[in-house]
Amino acid sequence: MPETRQDCQRLRPASEAVSHGPEVKAIQQTRRLLANARERTRVHTISAAFEALRKQVPCYSYGQKLSKLAILRIACNYILSLAQLAELDYSSEQNKRSFSHCVEQCTRTLQAEGRSKKKKMERMLENI
Repeated sequence: MPETRQDCQRLRPASEAVSHGPEVKAIQQTRRLLANARERTRVHTISAAFEALRKQVPCYSYGQKLSKLAILRIACNYILSLAQLAELDYSSEQNKRSFSHCVEQCTRTLQAEGRSKKKKMERMLENI
């Protein structure tokens, strides 16, 4: 039993093959253009959301460019720190981290991201 469209087309005799005339190609091109536009919109929306999140989390240095992964890591640590600050009894449990530990983790994440960006830049300059 054929599973894909290509399998079906391969099994048909040449006389029954679907013709791809100019109107079919135009429809395919239009669909591709619409799909590309939707994907661009999706990517722009995600980028805008990450930019909004980046503006809400602390940064190590002004204008520091953060990767999306770094933004998520910093945001997670920052949210945990704020939760610790809001719930004073949260740190009394042994399995929960203290507020100072959360802030320290935020700082380490920020510094690590700054170092990794610096190393990447140094490697790029060495290759020139």
